[in-house]
Amino acid sequence: MARGFRGELPGKERSRICRKALDYIRANPMSQPSRGATQPMTLETPCPERATPGGAAPAVVLDTNAVLDWLVFRDPSCAAWTDRFADGRVRWIASTAMRVELAHVLARPALAPWRPEPQAVWAAWERWARMLEPVAPAGPAARLRCTDPDDQKFVDLALARGARWLVSRDRAVLKLGRRTRSLGLQVLTPGSWAAALPAG
Repeated sequence: MARGFRGELPGKERSRICRKALDYIRANPMSQPSRGATQPMTLETPCPERATPGGAAPAVVLDTNAVLDWLVFRDPSCAAWTDRFADGRVRWIASTAMRVELAHVLARPALAPWRPEPQAVWAAWERWARMLEPVAPAGPAARLRCTDPDDQKFVDLALARGARWLVSRDRAVLKLGRRTRSLGLQVLTPGSWAAALPAG
């Protein structure tokens, strides 16, 4: 693909590129990200939180393709995300498994035309992502299964940790939207979530 598409890549093409990278790492589970792509982490990375009348700022879980839209493809619809995380209006929560998947995807040649900058991606992750691990869901949430097992980790964390939003482009994840709504979780595309963000 031409480099000029960076930041202007149609959503379907972004999804195809991300899926291509994900398919590779899932077919080659022993493959490793490029040296230096991962950095030491803790399960409780500090994240700014601003108190709201209902308690802590609402939380969001970002699918790998949403992180790529924001930090690699520079989708204009994601432009406000950085400010929202920085000022504590929204908390971005993630798990170890999500970080590992992103590291693998960033190392794949399919992303080379967009010149990903791993150091910048991980700097954003370390600054704003709060590392948590899912706990066993109970009640209706325990019966909510994604048709793509590789995406279950996003659903589990969002439900287990009370996230308000799960942002993804994957059809298998988006199809769960009707069922998660009654559990307090909105499943949205990056563009839809941008429109739902608290006003600046």
